[in-house]
Amino acid sequence: MSLSVETSSRLSVTGIKVHAGGTLDWSISREAAAYLASLGGPDTISLETGAGLSTILFAQQGGQHICITPSGDEIARIKQECEARGISTERVEFVQAPSEVALPGRQLPPLDVVLIDGAHGFPLPQIDFYYTASALKLGGLMIIDDVHIWACGILANVLAEDPAWERITTVGRRTTVFKKVAAFHYQEFCDQPYVMRKTQWPKIRTSLLRCIDLIVEGEFTLLWTRIRKAFSRK
Repeated sequence: MSLSVETSSRLSVTGIKVHAGGTLDWSISREAAAYLASLGGPDTISLETGAGLSTILFAQQGGQHICITPSGDEIARIKQECEARGISTERVEFVQAPSEVALPGRQLPPLDVVLIDGAHGFPLPQIDFYYTASALKLGGLMIIDDVHIWACGILANVLAEDPAWERITTVGRRTTVFKKVAAFHYQEFCDQPYVMRKTQWPKIRTSLLRCIDLIVEGEFTLLWTRIRKAFSRK
C-alpha cells in the first residue's frame, strides 16, 4: 500500500515512529504531509535535512531524493516502513551524517525542492539553508518546518523580506514555503531588509549611550563631531 495525498494526513497523526529508536514520532504536521505528497513526481530532484514521514512521502513520488540524517537507526526504520508499503527507496540517497558536516563541500544536483527539517538549534537551520540555496533552481521551493522554534522562525522571517524569495504559503501552523525568484548569493546585513529593520532601534540606542559616555568623559569636541556626522547622513 502506498501513501496517497489523502492517507498521508492520517499517517502523520497515527505516527510512523522512526525517531529515538522507534519510540517517538517527530513527523511534519498533517497539513505539511499532504502538501509534500502533492509535490513533484519522477522528474523531481529533492533534498531534506532530517528524516521521517517526509522521507517516505518523497520516496513515494519516485523522484531523486537526498535525505541527510546522522541516525542510521532512522534510515533503517524508514526503509522498513517503505518496504512494508511497497514504496521503492531505489532513488533515495541516504546520507548518514549531520547536515553541517555533509553539506559543506558537497556537489549538489540542481534541486526542485528543499525541506529544512533537521537539527533546530541555532545556527543549524541557517547552515542547511546556506548550503542548499545555491543548488535550488529558480522557481524551486524552499520549505522550512517548525518555524515556531526561534532558530527556524528567524530564517523564515529573513526570507519573508528578502526580494530573492517569495513566500508562497504557510502550511498548517508551523511550515512556511518559499519560492526562489532570484539567484542566491551571500548578502551583508545592510542588504538584508529584515536584519536592517531589526537593527534600527538597537543601533539608535547604542549611539545615544555612546553620546552619554562622551558627555560623562567630557569629550565634547568628539561628541559634536559624532552629532555632525549623524546629521550629515540624513
